[in-house]
Amino acid sequence: MKTNDFTAWQTVRSQGRFRYFLINGVVLYGIPLLIVMSLITRALNHGLLAPEAMLHYIVWPLTGLLLGVLSWYKAEAQYQRELRRRQHYA
Repeated sequence: MKTNDFTAWQTVRSQGRFRYFLINGVVLYGIPLLIVMSLITRALNHGLLAPEAMLHYIVWPLTGLLLGVLSWYKAEAQYQRELRRRQHYA
């Protein structure tokens, strides 16, 4: 892990998991997925409150949340590995 990445992750993790899940997961993945998939599948053709639309309102933000959680734990594992390596060579 490069020093810039290491330092950047220290900043991100200091802001907390919940914020990361919300911003990086739901806002940056889930909402765009909701928009794109709603357009592709034409889920909103039957109205904003149609069952097809409601399904999209649930599925895609949850998918974004899952992606946020997975990316957090992947980055955290890389950070912990790098932290151990740096402590070993210090």
